[in-house]
Amino acid sequence: MNIIAYGNPHPEFQDHLNSLLNQAGRASEVCVEEMDPEFTALLCAWDGASDLMDHLFPLLHDTSNTRLLLSVPDQQKYKAYCKKLTGIAEWGCCLSETIAIEFAPASRRLLVQLHETLHLFGIDDCYQPASQFPKESCDLPTCLMRYETPSSHVCKNVLRQLRHGS
Repeated sequence: MNIIAYGNPHPEFQDHLNSLLNQAGRASEVCVEEMDPEFTALLCAWDGASDLMDHLFPLLHDTSNTRLLLSVPDQQKYKAYCKKLTGIAEWGCCLSETIAIEFAPASRRLLVQLHETLHLFGIDDCYQPASQFPKESCDLPTCLMRYETPSSHVCKNVLRQLRHGS
């Protein structure tokens, strides 16, 4: 899978993501590429209210093997958009396993980028959205897919989903 990045992915992002994929037994590695000027122009022109996926899809021809990671700290229009769609987007969200958006403070950027990117692989959260309490299927108290955990480790359920997912 290729991930096209807008903004500044954490310097350790690609290595951490590939390590998680390796732990799950996936043979392929993820390649993170910088967003080209056409995508950048579309993002700059986005009004913050219209459907972001519809706005970007004209340039996203192959969604079977390409995903987007938008790292946009301090961009209120992305935060407002994610909160409108999900209700609890404190530092990021994922749109239809195609676009991961991160707007976290610097101290949380790597973990939020990894968390939201795992959704691009079809990975479920390990917490209940309404309460943020952990799901029973998660056997690791510090799992990255739980709400606000300070760890890049994942539970067996996440590894299983990665192994058998997209």
